[in-house]
Amino acid sequence: VLGAVFQVNYLGSRKDQSEVKNVKDSIEIMNTVVSGFDNQLAILAGQEDILNKNQAVGGANNGVTLAALQAVYEFYVSKMTQIKADELAINQKKTKANETLAKLNQQLSEWNATGNTPTGEVVVQVQAKSATTANLKLSYVINNAGWTPVYDLRSTDINSAMTINYKANVWQSAEADWKNVKMTLSTGNPTVSATSPTLNPWYLYFYQPTYYESYNYGYNAPSAMNQSYDKNYDGVNEKAEQNIQSSAQFTTVNQTQMTTEFDINLDYTIPADGKTHLVAIQDYTLPANYYYHAVPKIDLDAFLVAEVTDWEKLNLLPGNANIFFGGTYVGQSYLNINS
Repeated sequence: VLGAVFQVNYLGSRKDQSEVKNVKDSIEIMNTVVSGFDNQLAILAGQEDILNKNQAVGGANNGVTLAALQAVYEFYVSKMTQIKADELAINQKKTKANETLAKLNQQLSEWNATGNTPTGEVVVQVQAKSATTANLKLSYVINNAGWTPVYDLRSTDINSAMTINYKANVWQSAEADWKNVKMTLSTGNPTVSATSPTLNPWYLYFYQPTYYESYNYGYNAPSAMNQSYDKNYDGVNEKAEQNIQSSAQFTTVNQTQMTTEFDINLDYTIPADGKTHLVAIQDYTLPANYYYHAVPKIDLDAFLVAEVTDWEKLNLLPGNANIFFGGTYVGQSYLNINS
């Protein structure tokens, strides 16, 4: 492999055209079905109109017998009952057809919305002694995927060991579902710069006050120490930088150890919906010492605290922890490894 170049293809289609054609054909068929129902309803409406316009029996000077009136009444009721029953059945079929048609149109609209999105392509330049066929394995980095650790801390009683269920909330929104994949979770972050920082000198000068002739225009400038502390150097404000570091993701800032990778041997499916999906990593059992801790001035409740040993060997990361004691969920805490 001599090199690889990423490029954008604005002419390619992301969705298989055969699927789009099938949906369009289904929409055309359903439109024909709905039109047929409309024609049947129009015919029934015409029959009903004819019956309603010919309700007069006999002439202006001629009467009508009771038998003739009874026959006309029975005919009208029979035909109108049949017409209304047919209209009800056709309207029910038409409603179901319109629901199917709406779903097909919605699916087609979704495909059309994303169909014009350009696709990414990787052009690989290779060198070989002769023409051959080869399989290439492509690895790439995306920004819209990640994971955060979460724990279940379980203990039976104050005389038992602590069980730690190490899990991960995995998410991704890369526009392609990960179906039945084996994952490797890493504590590293490839988006973090690998260049070591350089601390620029911070010069402090002795302040020389300036005196003016008029006392009405006296001016007391801030001290040189305060000026230097709030000073912007290299385009970064130190106070703002401290706030950013404290609110950043712990997996990219607070790590002080070498990168650790967790190979997940089970197959998982992670949809591209941006939602978190729970993945089990490992289970540990550690000895624990329990004691009660109370600070009545701040909180009237007493807390049962567990101290575990040898946790440094487990490659844990800071994260939320669900606490279970005696088989019952008792609350949530935060496992701060760096404290």
